[in-house]
Amino acid sequence: MKKNKQFMHTVAAMSGGLLALSAQANFELEEVIVTATKRAESQQDVPLAVTAFDSSAMERRGITETSEMTGMVPSLVVSSPFGRTQPNFALRGVSVANEFNPNAASPIGFYVNEDYKQFRPTHGMQLFDLERVEVIRGPQGTLFGRNTTGGAISVHTVKPQLGEVGEFSGYVKGKYGNYNRWSVEAATETTLIQDKLAVRLAVTENQGDGYIENKTPKTIQSIPELLLGAPGTKQVDALTSEDFASVDDRAFRATAVWTPTDTVEVTFVVTHGEANPIGAASITNEFGPVNATGEYANIFGYNREMFGATDEDEAVADQTGHYSSSADDYGLTVNWDLSDNLTLTSITGYQEGDMGVPRDCDGLPIKACFVDFNSEFDQFNQDIRLSWDFDRTRIIVGAYYGEDEVKTLNDETFFGPQADLAGISTATFAALGASNPLAQQLADALTDAGLSAYPSFNPPVDSYIAPAPLGLGAFVGNPALLASGFRAVSQFTQSRESKAIYFEGSHDVTESLTLTLGLRYTEDDFELSGLRSTFYDLTTGLAQYNAIPLNASPDQNQTLAPLTGASDEYTGRFIVDYKATDSIMAFASYSRGYRAGTFNGKASQSVSQVTFVEPEFVDNYEIGVKSRLFDDRIQLNATLFLAEYEDQQVQEVVGATSFLRNASGVMQGLEVEMEAIVTDTFLLGVNLGLLDTEYDDGVIVNGLDLGGNEFPFAPSTTVSVFSNWEIMELGDGTLELSSVVRYQDDIWFDPFNDQKTSQNGPGKSSQMQEAYTLVDLRLSYMATDFEVSFWSKNVTDKTYYVSGFDTSSFLSDDLIRGEPRTFGVEAKYHF
Repeated sequence: MKKNKQFMHTVAAMSGGLLALSAQANFELEEVIVTATKRAESQQDVPLAVTAFDSSAMERRGITETSEMTGMVPSLVVSSPFGRTQPNFALRGVSVANEFNPNAASPIGFYVNEDYKQFRPTHGMQLFDLERVEVIRGPQGTLFGRNTTGGAISVHTVKPQLGEVGEFSGYVKGKYGNYNRWSVEAATETTLIQDKLAVRLAVTENQGDGYIENKTPKTIQSIPELLLGAPGTKQVDALTSEDFASVDDRAFRATAVWTPTDTVEVTFVVTHGEANPIGAASITNEFGPVNATGEYANIFGYNREMFGATDEDEAVADQTGHYSSSADDYGLTVNWDLSDNLTLTSITGYQEGDMGVPRDCDGLPIKACFVDFNSEFDQFNQDIRLSWDFDRTRIIVGAYYGEDEVKTLNDETFFGPQADLAGISTATFAALGASNPLAQQLADALTDAGLSAYPSFNPPVDSYIAPAPLGLGAFVGNPALLASGFRAVSQFTQSRESKAIYFEGSHDVTESLTLTLGLRYTEDDFELSGLRSTFYDLTTGLAQYNAIPLNASPDQNQTLAPLTGASDEYTGRFIVDYKATDSIMAFASYSRGYRAGTFNGKASQSVSQVTFVEPEFVDNYEIGVKSRLFDDRIQLNATLFLAEYEDQQVQEVVGATSFLRNASGVMQGLEVEMEAIVTDTFLLGVNLGLLDTEYDDGVIVNGLDLGGNEFPFAPSTTVSVFSNWEIMELGDGTLELSSVVRYQDDIWFDPFNDQKTSQNGPGKSSQMQEAYTLVDLRLSYMATDFEVSFWSKNVTDKTYYVSGFDTSSFLSDDLIRGEPRTFGVEAKYHF
């Protein structure tokens, strides 16, 4: 695209011009130690595509939550449609996309202190008091293993250091900004027993008002009033009157390090986190037939403008309320040096928690689509490994066991506006038909069905809204079917068990050439139990029948017989790396990744929706180079990759429900990371990700061939330019300006791209986000024991969307807006 080329030319010119000014540097590029290979090594010595941030780099770049990592890692996109504590990660086009089935695992493995975290609603709770974050791109099918077809994000928290008894150290940090947003973070540590026992405590709290104005009215027009052109009298029962997309979360962490002997170190970490923000309401885009005022409307004849939401920072979602999530996390790590060359490591983890997401998926105060997702979970992990380190050979062997259970209760309401039509006679619709085409369609449909009045309970269980309906009452399947409002309450329990053994060995063939071979064997077992779904008449509130298992008499105790599934796979990698000099290394690798199968967690309308989704696999090929140049003043890393994806688990929304499907495709791209000391007071960095993704021809999902479509959340170009400029010394400190410019190319929110929505009309759907650029600035004064910063994010106040859901069945888009311009002040004191 022309704009992409212009942006890249600008970046190249800026980089080249600044590097031409480079002088003899007085400091060195920072060396980040990572454990991406389960050994502590310099990031530059690891033959993998890995990007790491320590706490200092995260502060300078303003990374305080996972979504702010977007663009700072090549080909990484992070969205948080269900709140900042539940991020959805996409790496190289591999993602969970907008998956809201709570039982589905992310293909980007998330680890805290090397302990795997299965439940996505808790991933964003861990980003405080950190030592570093590592983002490892490409399948990690050996040492990380479980569900890492796209890569792994490894978070490492700060451990207390053994020191003098009674000495305390730590920090206190506070921040305040617009939208009345504030946060406090503090940590302290001390030694309790000399050279034996140290503890660290850390806390954080974040609060703030929403940035999407709540314009939900008190009354609206019901459909009968809409057809008659009468004033609205229908009462709106909104979940909240506060603005949407607020911040309300807090967390606590306690860490203890115990060294009973010189060869044994035990680390115990306890974390509690909880969040209760008001969700980010949908910004809708209706593209159905025009209404009486000449504006596009949804299938029911409504649009957001009717209710006063005319700007992109206004919403009228009456059924979006407080999202909630909480988790308790326990981790135990034991490192035992059995000899100078042999170390035993045990990592044990347990986590439990819950989540609740009341979400208005029609984005209007009409209850056409309302879902209330609720889940409880617990998981246990045990990883044990032996590491040998000889003169020229390094070997790791290990075993892993993990189990988790998710209990889910979903309460959904659909086609709410139709409930107001129940009992209205066919003759009444026919009388209105002369002046209102929607009324005439209803009259015709009722006549064809042989009905004298609109039915009270007639849910579209096996027949969904057509891909291109002309208006109210036109449905797929039986053309005479007239959907009524209904409520579906479903529940299930999914249990998973995973077992694995693994090996990885590296051998230095020469001082320059190293070969690495890794192999992992995994067995996964699943059980779906307690599944039932009951349908209720929305008008009377009475239970009508069981949809799963099918029973004409509603039985609250009847459940589907348990279902089981299993899969197993060999995964691994082979790496060749060559050190041309002490500061230049080239590598080539092959790796295979695997994500276990799962059940469709959104089955609620019929037994036919209860499906097992097959495992997904990826074969990945990479060549790369890592280098330090010009007396270590420039760090330049690059990776070229090709990945073949088999049976990717993708989400498909159909009418009033969603499914997980399998699809195959190819990804290829180039990633470049550069940091340079331009002068003794100026550091410049550039990250570039070029990505090409395409589904294979003949991949048929719901009658549509995905062949040639791009993967969702897979921008063809991502660029970030970041800099640190020490402006001057001032008193006992330094004044520094940090900046981050992030560019992201067009992305689709759905694997169907525009296949569904382009046929819907006559308006235009928006299931994608066009290219955009964000600018962040931070001016800091840093002294020995304190810092004061003034910051602004999205300085130009760019409007953009971070995710979207396919609600084309209602002739409307469901879009989640990204954060507008924010600014504020921050202070930090070290002691």
